[in-house]
Amino acid sequence: MVTVANLLNNYVLSFVADEVRLKNTTPETYADISNMLGVIDQCSEPEERDFEGEFLYGLRVLFAGLEAVETLHTP
Repeated sequence: MVTVANLLNNYVLSFVADEVRLKNTTPETYADISNMLGVIDQCSEPEERDFEGEFLYGLRVLFAGLEAVETLHTP
């Protein structure tokens, strides 16, 4: 149970840190990164991102994975 709590805690803390970092990044920096990586990000501006939706999607993935692991280990 402690491992699950740590996993969820790390997910929440990492997501919030990424959200803050992305919201504080200037459009020029996004352009520089895209140019360096040769990537065109369809949703590069923070105000265009659905952070809540992305967070909830990640939680659903985590819970589905935990449920799958539990199913594998249930006799």
